[in-house]
Amino acid sequence: MQDVLTMRSKLIQAGDPWSVDLSAYKIPLEVDEDRAQRDTVNFLRRFAEKVEAEEVQDQDTAVITCSSELPRFNRESLPLRVGVGLFSRELEQQLIGWKKGQTGTVTVQGKPVSVTVQAIQREVLPEITDELAARSGNPLLRNAADIRRWCRGNQFDDALEGPADEAFTHLMQAVAADSVFEKDPDEVQYARDLSLRQANITPEKAEEIGVPYENLREMIAQSGESLIEMALLGLHAHPRTVADYEAWLPRFVRDGGTVDDVVRAAHPVLEYLLEIVAGDYMDELELMALFRLKEDLA
Repeated sequence: MQDVLTMRSKLIQAGDPWSVDLSAYKIPLEVDEDRAQRDTVNFLRRFAEKVEAEEVQDQDTAVITCSSELPRFNRESLPLRVGVGLFSRELEQQLIGWKKGQTGTVTVQGKPVSVTVQAIQREVLPEITDELAARSGNPLLRNAADIRRWCRGNQFDDALEGPADEAFTHLMQAVAADSVFEKDPDEVQYARDLSLRQANITPEKAEEIGVPYENLREMIAQSGESLIEMALLGLHAHPRTVADYEAWLPRFVRDGGTVDDVVRAAHPVLEYLLEIVAGDYMDELELMALFRLKEDLA
């Protein structure tokens, strides 16, 4: 890959987040199988193949032309997802079993509606396979079992919010502890200064929080230093390029302006790495923590 972004700080060894034990944060989960089935279908529909069909079935998309004294039911080439009820559940249910090209009359709201079925499209859902996991683009889905966990576990996101927050903190700390870094002093100082500048902490605010001012400043500076670690791990997991950095810069340009050397100097690559790359990696760990609390659901 050309123009890959790097840091003077180095990642010598990356900790494996999948190997971190999160069992202490799990809680009992009782699956609603109907909800799990719906969530599975919704997931698979993202990868469904659309094929032409000859007879309308529930969940097909029927393209119809209809006419009636009811103004709503005077339409040309109207796509209807049968059984969903977004247009008229009463009309949709009566179309089940109709053939492509069929013309007839149904009754809706007590009035006759003339209908012609012009076309029928059906979604063919894929099988849950390791290949589908790879196609999903979701780094948490490594195989078919992970897809099942994902779909069966969606219903527990709210219930797991508290345990997942604690698991995320442990996961982030454990991955960093299992990694080996060589930190560049200048980059560390930049990260500390950036965090302090963004926090804009004052003695009055520290007093309000109940933490001595200098102690609070050091805590904030240390959190900035930890971003060096997260940025290195993020680059290791998902390399970024100069083009990614350049795409980030326009947010700092006023209307009508352009990205120039002044903007780049004010917002260097290291700021992008600490804000975006580190942030994205922490977001990924947060999702992983939540997902792994559901790993017994496959």
